Amino acid sequence: MLLDMSKHVIVRLTEEQRSRLLGLIHTGEAPARTQTRARILLKADAAGPDPWPDERIADALDVSRMTVQRVRQQFAAEGLDATLHRKRPTGRQYRSQGQAQTDEAVAGACLCSKGTVGNVRRRFIAEGLDAALKDKPLPGAKPKITGEVEAHLITLCCSDPPQGEARWTLRLLADRLVELGLLESITPAAIHGRLKKTNLSLGR
Repeated sequence: MLLDMSKHVIVRLTEEQRSRLLGLIHTGEAPARTQTRARILLKADAAGPDPWPDERIADALDVSRMTVQRVRQQFAAEGLDATLHRKRPTGRQYRSQGQAQTDEAVAGACLCSKGTVGNVRRRFIAEGLDAALKDKPLPGAKPKITGEVEAHLITLCCSDPPQGEARWTLRLLADRLVELGLLESITPAAIHGRLKKTNLSLGR
């Protein structure tokens, strides 16, 4: 594994590592998170027959590009086992350390966006633990994308993509709406459906 300082970590798997990951996927017994990370490493493997760029991996596995980059970085820093099987600190360890984590650190550990972490924090402070753990019921199937959210979505589509990206993708748009605090969660499919109604295209 090599580090390209200008771009990202280049993953190079050994034959033994590649065989282990393929076996893990083929058995289907590992947790979904572990299987997703295994697939990311296999697709990112520069020593493999057909290495994919991060954007293609993210689209194919329905994860964010940032998630792919985090998997690369953890593999380079901590090795295969730590990348596949993240250790969770116990409650006792959290109390003894007594250190609050930043939203960015929590997002990295939980593989979610900073916006999601911020939303959970706000709901916990305002409404307590139960409200933070459970989604509120949506009476009458209220649409997730309101007029205000749609306006932001259209503005994003017409703006320059994030640095390092050639264009906005459905996944990038979904992640950005959550990061802005406009939604707690949204799927790329929902973004696609709303863009279709507005006759907008991402083919820029």
